[in-house]
Amino acid sequence: MIHSSPGPGDLRQRAEEQLRLKGPRLPDVSQHLSPDQMRQLLYELSIYQVELELQNQELLQTTAALEAARASYADLYHRAPVGYCTLDEWGQIVQVNQCCEALLGHHAASLTGKPLRRFVEAGDTGRFASFCSNLLHGEDSRPIEIRMIGHDHRQFWALLEGSALQQENTAPLLRLILADVTARRQAQDTMGASHSTLASILDTALDGFMRTDLQGQVLDVNSTYCQQSGYSRSELLARCLADLDAQPYPVDVEQRVSALIEVGHQVFETRHFRKDGSVWDVEVSARFHNQDGGQIYAFHRDISARKQRSEQLAASEERWKFALEGSGDGVWDWNIQTGYAVFSKRYKEMLGFAEDEIGNQASEWSSRVHPHDMAHVMQLLQAHLDGTTSAARIEFRARCKDGSWRWMLGRGMVVARDAAGKALRLVGTNSDIHERKQAQQQEQLRTRVLELLSADTPWERVLLALVQGLEGMMPGLIGSILLLDPQGRYFVHSVAPGLPDYYSAALIGLEASAGVGSCGTAACLGERVVVADIATHDDWKDYRELAAQAQLAACWSQPILAATGRVLGTFAIYARQSRQPDAAEIALVESCAHLVSIALEKHQATEKLRQAAAVFSHAREGIMILSLQGLIIDVNEATTQITGYGREALLGRNPREVLCARLQGAEVYDTMAHDLSAHGFWSGELWNRRKSGEVFATLQAISVVRDESGVAQNMVVLFSDISVLKNHQKELEKLAHFDVLTTLPNRILLSDRMRQAMAQSQRRQQTIALVYLDLDGFKLVNDSMGHGVGDRLLSVLAHRMKQALREGDTLARVGGDEFVAVLLDLDRSNCDTMMLRLLQAAALPVSIDDAELQISASLGITFYPQGSDPDADTLLSQADLAMYQAKLAGKNCYRFFQSPDLF
Repeated sequence: MIHSSPGPGDLRQRAEEQLRLKGPRLPDVSQHLSPDQMRQLLYELSIYQVELELQNQELLQTTAALEAARASYADLYHRAPVGYCTLDEWGQIVQVNQCCEALLGHHAASLTGKPLRRFVEAGDTGRFASFCSNLLHGEDSRPIEIRMIGHDHRQFWALLEGSALQQENTAPLLRLILADVTARRQAQDTMGASHSTLASILDTALDGFMRTDLQGQVLDVNSTYCQQSGYSRSELLARCLADLDAQPYPVDVEQRVSALIEVGHQVFETRHFRKDGSVWDVEVSARFHNQDGGQIYAFHRDISARKQRSEQLAASEERWKFALEGSGDGVWDWNIQTGYAVFSKRYKEMLGFAEDEIGNQASEWSSRVHPHDMAHVMQLLQAHLDGTTSAARIEFRARCKDGSWRWMLGRGMVVARDAAGKALRLVGTNSDIHERKQAQQQEQLRTRVLELLSADTPWERVLLALVQGLEGMMPGLIGSILLLDPQGRYFVHSVAPGLPDYYSAALIGLEASAGVGSCGTAACLGERVVVADIATHDDWKDYRELAAQAQLAACWSQPILAATGRVLGTFAIYARQSRQPDAAEIALVESCAHLVSIALEKHQATEKLRQAAAVFSHAREGIMILSLQGLIIDVNEATTQITGYGREALLGRNPREVLCARLQGAEVYDTMAHDLSAHGFWSGELWNRRKSGEVFATLQAISVVRDESGVAQNMVVLFSDISVLKNHQKELEKLAHFDVLTTLPNRILLSDRMRQAMAQSQRRQQTIALVYLDLDGFKLVNDSMGHGVGDRLLSVLAHRMKQALREGDTLARVGGDEFVAVLLDLDRSNCDTMMLRLLQAAALPVSIDDAELQISASLGITFYPQGSDPDADTLLSQADLAMYQAKLAGKNCYRFFQSPDLF
């Protein structure tokens, strides 16, 4: 610590004390001083010397303390957790501490002399300049928060505080404190976002929300409560809960608040006034929060309807029970705590039971729910018991006395709850919806099958889905589809996933005739055959053991009829108990058989289309609805896919302006307008342009739509993208005229080329050479190394021989390893070079899969014209004979056809 300087009296007193301790040290007596004076003088000098020593000692101690304080201050300055920065009057950095260095990302040496504003974000430099100016002029110097640029150009938020240091004869300095508050700002932003999200959630909540203090003053409220009560938010914030309470006997609010503070959470029912004076029932869920002096958060649920229903239910319970029983519904009453249940007579009759065959336990109901429905049933039931739904409405399958399953609609409502809201009693009805549900499921199955058909799903999968769908609709029954051969004589295909494999296999190959079970008889007669008891029916006498082995007791079979009436197969349902089908099951069998016929005929039509169009398929049609002025009103999805334009981009525009490729003349549109005006219809091909700029061809039909009075309303445009079809047509033309393996002209195109060459020869008086070429040894390669290698060898040799010919010459493949060349302007005198080139091209080695293959060719040559004027077939025969002579001559050579009238 720093010692204070002693006063003169104190210093002298301390000097005298130290001198006494050292003892008297008197100097020699001077002649002009008396002894007393000398002694006094010496004493004074000694005292003065001691004073000087003490002062020196005090000075040293003070200096050491100052140095320590300075070192401590420097250490605190440099190690402070906030940045310290001193600026001159121009805003240039004079001094910084270590924290400031870290914040700005530079050492003190590199910062000194630089303006601090270089480290301030551009958007905040104005505020920073004003802040510094205020400090220098002694004006408002409140702290500010600005964005600054620190290490690695990282932006951070800084809190700046400062003061001006005035100096004599020099300019003032600014001393700034920089604190990194980025984390706080981010936390504030996050808190603000969270508060905004919470406010949004509360405003969209289905229940009203209110926040009050412990005296009931409303502090906050959401929009739902405003809607429930009819008050505006500002009106509610000016009220207390006591203003809203509509209980006939006021509740002790202090007592309720005390209980809430003690427990922390309460759920209770009360009543509130609306702004219009009406009263509504409220279920309040309140929670105490110990903050800001204590607050209460409460959610308000409008239970007026529920209370009204409860009161009505309690008032008319016996009356509606009687009414429901009389309407044909079964009634049940369940005590949830004890498990005791009462089932009405009608309830039992619906399941085929006598009144004394079902007891009074809830398990009598749950044990008869289909296992696949149980999880869903319990989920809906529990939701109602928990109070999340106003009533329970559940569709499920119930097991009847005979083991069959019937669809029921169970409807129930809790009519009693304890103080905690736990359900005590549930009352409800069961309605038989079996026929309606089957019809609904039948329609769903039909829709599913049609969707599969429209998606071009393979017909086998469609039939499998149909059978599985039927079995899902009718638990315990087994579906089976048997298809006949094209002649309708034998069963050749089975779709029956629920039947044993050995049973389905035994049916394949059976004849469709009377007495061959239900299916054979139905297929033979073309009529439905119902066998209620397989074990006693004559149609099954040869197949009873097979049916018994598969545990099948009844079968009803429906013939599958084509549109022409031809029997395609049968759709059958098997039961494991002997019984007659009901009307719904008969209707289902008929519907399924019809769906199978649709699937089969679609498959057959598709197969015919594929055979006719080879690899071609039809694109979906685009549809545009136009106004009478020709503007697009609506388009379907196929239009957007075909054209590339979005729906919004097409609406309100003229398709001729948007899509027209301008490749057809105005006369096309004139004809279109005339036909639409005269006949109300036009069709034809148009060239259009996609959004990408690609031109495509369409097959287009336009119809004028008229109302019942015949007045034109709009126009409908149907169009298909036939670009693929046109391209495929080109491909088909290519396949029809070119060899698939070698891409050389085939025999058809060769005939055309020969006719053209012969006609050209006549016009130009030129000779053409026809060369028949057969590969030597190719069969050995093909047989020993496989057709794959043989095909590759043929392809390579064909390419080489084609390269050996001239432009304008034709090389065609007319057989397995046989080729024909038509060579223009070539006679016997100048053909040797060309023949040698062909022989060389065929004889060069070919490397295939590390094997080197080498064969040769034999060539037969004839010329045209000849004296007898032969046709193309005759020329081919002549060249073939000459090629045979080359074979006899040892192969790998060529021979000319010899005829007396050749030249």
